[in-house]
Amino acid sequence: VGTVFDKYNAWFLLLVLALATCNKKAINAYRSTLFLIGFIIFGAVSAVFSAVNGTSATILINGILLSAIFPLFFIIAGTYSKKYYKVLPIMILLICLPLLLAGIWQFVSGMTTPQYWVSPTESLIKLRIYGWSDNPNNLGAIAMLSGLVATFTFLMRKRWYYIIYAIFAAVVTVMTFSRASWIGWTLALAIVLITK
Repeated sequence: VGTVFDKYNAWFLLLVLALATCNKKAINAYRSTLFLIGFIIFGAVSAVFSAVNGTSATILINGILLSAIFPLFFIIAGTYSKKYYKVLPIMILLICLPLLLAGIWQFVSGMTTPQYWVSPTESLIKLRIYGWSDNPNNLGAIAMLSGLVATFTFLMRKRWYYIIYAIFAAVVTVMTFSRASWIGWTLALAIVLITK
C-alpha cells in the first residue's frame, strides 16, 4: 500500500507490454475475442462521452484500466503455448494460498476488521476477514478466483487436492462477507453448468 503497485496503472502497463510482445499469430478470431475487444472499445467510447459531460478524468482513467484488465488478460492468455496450461493453474493456486492462509490466521488470532468495512446496520457481522489488505473484498476476489481455478482444474484432472483447495477458498470467500465474490462464484458455476 502506498506504492505504484497498489494502483492499476502498473498492472495495466505490464499487460500492454505482454500484448506488445505476445505471438500475434496465436490470437484467434474467436467470437469471445472479438467480444472482448468490442467491450474495450465500447468502454473507451463511453468514457469519451462521459468526459464531455464533465466526469473526472481520474475516475475515467481508472474505469478504463479496470475494464480493460480482464479482457486483455484473456486475449493474451489465449496466445500461450499449451504447455503453460498445465503449469499456470498450479502457479495461481500456490501464489494465492498464502493470502488465503493470512485471512484464516487473522480469524484465528482474533484481529479486528477496520470499522469502515463493517456496516453498523448489519449487527450480526462483527468480523470480515481481510488478510493482507484492509479491504475484505480484495481477499474475497482472490479467494473466489483461485477457488474457481481449483474447481475447474479438478474437473479436468480429477486430483483430490484441487477440490480441497476449492472448498478452502469457498470458506474464505464466505468469511470475507464480500457479496460481490459470492455472486461471482454463483455466476461462474451457473455459466459452466449451462455450458455443460
